[in-house]
Amino acid sequence: MRSLLVSAVLCAITPLASQPDQPVRLELKCGKIPCSFRMGEAIPLELSFSAEAPRKYQLNMARYDRSGRMHYEQFHVTPEDGVHDPLDVYFRLGYGLGGLTRFDFLSTTPATIKLLLNEWVSFDRPGTYQLKVTSGRVTDTTAKWSESGNGVEVTSGQIELEIVPATPEWQQSELRRIVHELDSLKRKPEDRGSAADPMAALRYLGSEAAARELARRLAAAADGNNDAFDCMFGLIGSPNAAAGLAEMRTLLRDPDVAVSSMLLRTMSYLPLRGDDPPEVLQKRLQESTDNARAALSAALPAKRGKARAVSTETALRDFAAGSPEAQRKALAGQLMRSFDDLPVESQAEWLEYRWDLVKDRAWLPVLMKVATAYEDFPEQREMHAYQSLEASGAALRHWYELDPAGARDAVIAEIVRPKPRYGADVLGILKDESLPEVESALVEHLTQTDNYEMESHILGLLERYGTGAAAPELIAARGELVGKWACEPQSRFLGYLMKFDQAEARPLLGRAIAARGENDNACRQSLFVDLGPKHAGPMLEELALNALDDPDPQVTGNAATYLGRWGSAAAEEPLWARYAEWSQRWRGREQEMHDIRLNPGANEAIWDINLGQNLAQALMRGTGWLCDETKLRRIGNLAVGEGLQLEVRGESYRLSFRDISFVPEWHGQPLKFSIAQYDQLTSEQLQAKMSQFPAGTVFHWPASAPQPQEDEAYRLASEAASKAGVKLVHDPPQR
Repeated sequence: MRSLLVSAVLCAITPLASQPDQPVRLELKCGKIPCSFRMGEAIPLELSFSAEAPRKYQLNMARYDRSGRMHYEQFHVTPEDGVHDPLDVYFRLGYGLGGLTRFDFLSTTPATIKLLLNEWVSFDRPGTYQLKVTSGRVTDTTAKWSESGNGVEVTSGQIELEIVPATPEWQQSELRRIVHELDSLKRKPEDRGSAADPMAALRYLGSEAAARELARRLAAAADGNNDAFDCMFGLIGSPNAAAGLAEMRTLLRDPDVAVSSMLLRTMSYLPLRGDDPPEVLQKRLQESTDNARAALSAALPAKRGKARAVSTETALRDFAAGSPEAQRKALAGQLMRSFDDLPVESQAEWLEYRWDLVKDRAWLPVLMKVATAYEDFPEQREMHAYQSLEASGAALRHWYELDPAGARDAVIAEIVRPKPRYGADVLGILKDESLPEVESALVEHLTQTDNYEMESHILGLLERYGTGAAAPELIAARGELVGKWACEPQSRFLGYLMKFDQAEARPLLGRAIAARGENDNACRQSLFVDLGPKHAGPMLEELALNALDDPDPQVTGNAATYLGRWGSAAAEEPLWARYAEWSQRWRGREQEMHDIRLNPGANEAIWDINLGQNLAQALMRGTGWLCDETKLRRIGNLAVGEGLQLEVRGESYRLSFRDISFVPEWHGQPLKFSIAQYDQLTSEQLQAKMSQFPAGTVFHWPASAPQPQEDEAYRLASEAASKAGVKLVHDPPQR
């Protein structure tokens, strides 16, 4: 009888030719002896990988995935009657998230991966089963991916599993144990998905009572956290999903239960069963989702307090396209009235990322309240502080957007606060070129703090609104810190001087670039790119050209990136010369380069290797010159290492396209454009780049679904094309 292939590997694996000498060994063990389990009991497995060849094979050590499943293994179960994939429906609809991992070299000492078989295989009836595993976790680091891939498929021997019935008494006792542990013990992140994890035990138990418990815990979990994911997947895979769905419908109607997006999403999945193809499943999912949304809408009037706020948020977030506009406005109004009851992370999400869905002048009282609610956070990067500041900063921006005159005094009051909560990214919204009245207060506050975040905020505001009058006082107060300072305040300080007094700025820039020694802050390694967006010009270009010969390859790489992004045409030849020198130095050392890339932390030469990529990218994407097919071939001929050669081939492919795309304005950043292999161009840079192409070159604005700010972007691109002497064609929609 053929085996059941329970899980598919997502990426192509190129096995070694039948692995006749088994260069990589995979041993499969049962997590307990004897290998006998009740139906619904967690089944731990151990996969042990080893290899004779030293530092040749690497193993992906990932043990869990945020989507609830990893796709590195295939599980072959015989007989296949009586087993199924518990999450088949979910993954046939194409979902996946990913997770963190690391890679270890294999040796003769086995490396072990521990998994729970229940994630991939659910047993429908008792019996004796044979199991073997095929894994795609191993890669051959000496194989060239571009030729045939470097994956190594390995298959274990076979083990025998005995699955016995689960008695009601055991299920009840197990559920009591699980609930006690979940309620009394703090769940350890390292235990997630292991046999020691009580949530994993609850997820796979499979009884009606367990399904109802999963539903209740899903309703109580924070939207999108690990517990919510585990509850969702436990319910989707449960043989008693109907009991879980019934419990969720009861919870949805409870006035005090907050209905999260994951609760609604899970309710949409549970009615899906069977072997329908993805297109049919998708249609059924849409119908089920519509039903869940309708049930939530009907339940909303009875909700109260926080439950009403969160449930309204869910209804609005999951607002169906094509629904009546009046319904959206009603939900937005209810969200506004319940805004105080939302957790701070939700407030930040709506004001920062979903504002366009609710934007209305009626929100002004809410915006004013959130923007002016002050709390002195000792540590602004702590999560609650970060989210609170994100919410209040967004509220202040939107207040100014809707009522500039009314918000102006609040913005200025925040600017002159001794410890301003924000920098110029938030408080730079005023249309004034300068604010002379705040400069002296900012300098005074700067001298009273040694907190680098406050220094960054204050210096950023001086850079934005200053007049230059404070330059002597600033140099006296903070000039000695250049080369030893934290990177952000140092960049803001130098930016202020570059804006108003370049003669004073130049020697300090030189000191920052040359800084070495005991108090080395290493900020020289990012200085050019930090200053480039606002202060690109002849002085920085001259310093960057000089830095191409800096002994620190990170400084040279940063200078090359600056010259590619902001340099004039005069920067091209020095970049070619430095790239040719780098190529000559590494030519013939490809194996050494490969080995260093495999273990970059152990060798400082990794920065010199990366320098080649910085130089090549600067030449390929430089805004001051056109890199055509001839130059790309030259870059490819000088490229050393497979990765860089692949990148050059990719840029050659992009060059062949004449499409233009854009990124909408965001947080005060202007519209940015992409054309051929050139990205992140302002409208001025777009015009300059177009003018480098032969006159009459035809560029295309691809037809697509309407996007925010598209009309403005197309207008700017059309003007740029006209001034550059090229053509821009708006492609018609394809039918």
